[in-house]
Amino acid sequence: MAFLVLQQLLEKFHGPDIAGVEAGIVGFPVKFAGALFSLEAALQDFLDVFADGKRI
Repeated sequence: MAFLVLQQLLEKFHGPDIAGVEAGIVGFPVKFAGALFSLEAALQDFLDVFADGKRI
């Protein structure tokens, strides 16, 4: 019984902190994928412009 009371107290006081950490961990792959996609699009645009000799 004492273990359950301690667990409830920990959840009450540290619950928002744990949720924030979990959200950061889960959100990282989404941010990474967005950055990777942006980099890929920028590189493709750069290569298109670089290959076109008439564009000023």
